[in-house]
Amino acid sequence: MWIGFASLALMAVVLLIVEYLPASPSWHDQAAYEAILGFVPRITLASVLAYWAGGFANDFVLAKMKLLTKGKYLWTRTVARR
Repeated sequence: MWIGFASLALMAVVLLIVEYLPASPSWHDQAAYEAILGFVPRITLASVLAYWAGGFANDFVLAKMKLLTKGKYLWTRTVARR
């Protein structure tokens, strides 16, 4: 999981650096490149935040279910959350 997050962050940083480096004089599609890949860092941040929010929500629900079942019926909690 952490390697995946690190890879995602590295990709976003590399694309951001490449976007701000001066383009080759023979390259005429810099605006299209920026339009397509310029929003990748925002998508990266949103996906990491969504993953963490989903994990927190899952943990919260399982903890509440554990309290409701008084620590019993583990199989019910793990199956019901899906």
